[in-house]
Amino acid sequence: SDGSPPASPPARRAPSARASKGNRMASLIAQEEDEREDDADKEFYEQDFWADAEEDAEYAMEADDEGADSFDSDFGDSSESDGDDGEEEEKAARKAAKPKKRSVYVDPKARADKQAAGEGGAGGGSLAIELGREGARLTHSHARQHAFVLQTLTLWREIANDMFRLWHLAEQDLLDPSNPYEQRDTGQGLQRVQEAPRTRAALLELLRATQLKASGGWVGSSLVHLGDSNVPNALLFIDKYSQVEHILNPLLATLDALPKLHADDQKIGAWIDATFGGVRALTRAILRDFFRFAFDGSGGDNFFDAGSCIDGRLTSAWNWCSQLPEKPFYIVFTLAASPRLTEALAGAEDSRISQGRIAFTGRGPEAA
Repeated sequence: SDGSPPASPPARRAPSARASKGNRMASLIAQEEDEREDDADKEFYEQDFWADAEEDAEYAMEADDEGADSFDSDFGDSSESDGDDGEEEEKAARKAAKPKKRSVYVDPKARADKQAAGEGGAGGGSLAIELGREGARLTHSHARQHAFVLQTLTLWREIANDMFRLWHLAEQDLLDPSNPYEQRDTGQGLQRVQEAPRTRAALLELLRATQLKASGGWVGSSLVHLGDSNVPNALLFIDKYSQVEHILNPLLATLDALPKLHADDQKIGAWIDATFGGVRALTRAILRDFFRFAFDGSGGDNFFDAGSCIDGRLTSAWNWCSQLPEKPFYIVFTLAASPRLTEALAGAEDSRISQGRIAFTGRGPEAA
């Protein structure tokens, strides 16, 4: 109002505690990958393929005999002798008595890679997704989906880390008299659609920094929705990315609570063992479902509204949360959010149970 230039945005703050959520999810992804490798190594050593050396030698001898026979058939009777008929009968009897062994060793890692590519059925611990199956709008192998999830969580961490500066820039964009808004129906009701150049520039800066850290190349689209029908203005951008912690907190709270749930209640422990195969198997099932279907491009009617774009990744995570009551492990989330367990873990370091209770009851801190 006094004609003075707008205040410059504050310098970027040091990483806050909120960034630890992204670190925690990234470490869980890495742990899942390590466990998958360990299981493959264990299966390798359990095969005892070296114990079949004698059968391998026999197979090699049969292969040499077949090669000699093929040579004879192609180039005449150069290797025939009077005793060939007896040898042929002996070989035929040996083959009939025991089936030929084509291979002794099966590489478990190669089989896991085949499953991850969608060629081996359910795939066990694979994160692979396929367009049109189970609601997915993307097709990723296990390795590609792993990179996609890790890069997305890293970007969310960078945004959460810089939220104070982004909020300041968003207010400048919203209140800039030279940047008017347009009120129109975006498909989500009447919205004030307004460009947000300052906020967009800061977001692109964070995106570029994340892409530089990505090993193996960036997976998915780099399109940023801001000032359009998907994210009409800077205020909705701030609101949308403020929800990341409300998506991750209940998940982390539940995973933290599983060992205590299993140990403290005999009936619940027996149900977890019978239904999911134990705490570790249940943890893997929850994380696998989240890493696959919270990052599968779903949540929109078209690839402009959802998919692999920067905004669409968060849309897919929202969509996964809306489908959580249909998951077989949903009851575990409600048990982890119970007041009794919340009080029991109230003094535990890094406990996230209270946040999970707030998120799943739909009540804010005041009501809780």
